[in-house]
Amino acid sequence: MTAGAPWADGWISDAPARLARLREQVGAGLPPPGLDRTEASLVPVWSSARRQFTHRAPGAPVDPTALPAWFTDPRAWRPRWWDDRTVWLADGLMGYLAETLLHHTPGARWGVAHDEQDPEAYVHEGQPVLLGLAQPDVHLWTGMAIVAGRVWEETDDDHDLARLFAHWTGRAGT
Repeated sequence: MTAGAPWADGWISDAPARLARLREQVGAGLPPPGLDRTEASLVPVWSSARRQFTHRAPGAPVDPTALPAWFTDPRAWRPRWWDDRTVWLADGLMGYLAETLLHHTPGARWGVAHDEQDPEAYVHEGQPVLLGLAQPDVHLWTGMAIVAGRVWEETDDDHDLARLFAHWTGRAGT
């Protein structure tokens, strides 16, 4: 990637460590085959993960240096209302969803979000995005904000992550 957020290349190349953390956080509770990058795995992964989301204690400090690199980017999702473990869990979920999308979508690849017309106004400018899917510029942080918001509102269910996958691959409603 070029001309992206300073943390983007490192975040993408750190996929093995991210998946190892996710495996530690949710892997023990998953039925076989676990984190195998299949579309079917998204339901048990999300089912286990969403139950672990924990609100940050009122007044608890946020140390951005102890969180994923994207957390310090003013254009990225910064969920200060979730505790640190939940932020890392969301980071792992975004990485796993990206790996699953890349694994199942021929031609899908990483790119950098850019708006030729008005880059200063584009909220995702310079962010890593997945290209080559049914939806242009798939921004994982927006998707995670949506499903994490459903957890916050207590309107979530076990299929939220799978629905995101279906939407981004054009399989929604099938």
